[in-house]
Amino acid sequence: GGAERLLGRQIPVAGGIDFTILEPLGVVGVIAPWNFPMPIAAWGLAPALAAGNAVLLKPAETTPLTALRLAELAL
Repeated sequence: GGAERLLGRQIPVAGGIDFTILEPLGVVGVIAPWNFPMPIAAWGLAPALAAGNAVLLKPAETTPLTALRLAELAL
């Protein structure tokens, strides 16, 4: 997808050029509240997954089915 084609930036410095490399950081934790759980969880999930990170989603105890529904949508 498009996230695989993200490019770093070149930063001019004295004596050469530095550049940034975009790579996954690891695991991202997303804690979704009971009010507005699906959009808030998606706001955390989408950028983390697009960057290649793994995501651990912890839904509120009162809305556990939102995590299952997001998993169904991801498949």
